[in-house]
Amino acid sequence: MEIRHLEAFLAVVQEGSINKAAQSLHIAQPPLSRQLKSLEESLQIQLFIRGSREIKLTPQGHLFLERAREILNLVSQTQQELLNSSQQVLGVLSLAAIATAATIDLPKIIANYQPQFPQVSFKLWEGDSQRVHDLLAKGLAEIGFVSPPFDSETYNTLALPAEKLCIIYNKKIFDFQNQTSISLLAISQLPLLIHHKYLPLIEKVCTPAQLTPNIFCQSDDILPLIAWAKNGLGLAIVTSTAYNIFTHPDLATLPFTEELLSTGRGVIWSKKRRLSPAALKFIDVIGNYIQTHTN
Repeated sequence: MEIRHLEAFLAVVQEGSINKAAQSLHIAQPPLSRQLKSLEESLQIQLFIRGSREIKLTPQGHLFLERAREILNLVSQTQQELLNSSQQVLGVLSLAAIATAATIDLPKIIANYQPQFPQVSFKLWEGDSQRVHDLLAKGLAEIGFVSPPFDSETYNTLALPAEKLCIIYNKKIFDFQNQTSISLLAISQLPLLIHHKYLPLIEKVCTPAQLTPNIFCQSDDILPLIAWAKNGLGLAIVTSTAYNIFTHPDLATLPFTEELLSTGRGVIWSKKRRLSPAALKFIDVIGNYIQTHTN
């Protein structure tokens, strides 16, 4: 099994046919077909179901697709690490982040980083905290942005500034009579739209008051929650920065009165893996970002 075989396999999957894949790879169709046949023979499995007009993956092919992508990413990462051995701050920096960090923290951090190191570009993976941990463990990303708790035995960590939670709501549907803040207890029976990671905080506030919050929707992404709120389906509980990013004329926001209703994020990188010069400088910029936003 050769790298070119993996690249040919991915091209066929992406294009949906051998003919189109051959065109995208700028090779003739017969050599590409031979590469695919050689790959299947080396693996001793059938990867494709070949039809007259299209080509589909077998169940084993779907499994191999995930592994092929990981292998090629690791090859790219290894090439990058060899390039970085010169200690020059250049190349591609791979990051993995939860959605809130990717939209709130990262743009500000990169805006400070990029002018200092213009020869660095980025590869960004997005997902929940578990996926970020998986990407770091596989070496596909050097630095991760996750929600707490943080595994301080496996990772070096930096805590990003905590943010207070607020509600976002359609002001044409819900009227809070010019209030400047609001208690979660006062709205607990209204339809609430929450990210699942905020549920323990909400229960921690409501349980002592013997209230069961009316959770209308839980999601692992804040975007649909804000969209639902815009359509009057409920009150989205998000961070205040999220409201500033996803503004709309029909939307309004109120911060919570409860100090407990705040959330944090953290930056992690493996204690066992050597960081590239670009990643080391990125950590320095993150440290400055944290200091600036906590003073």
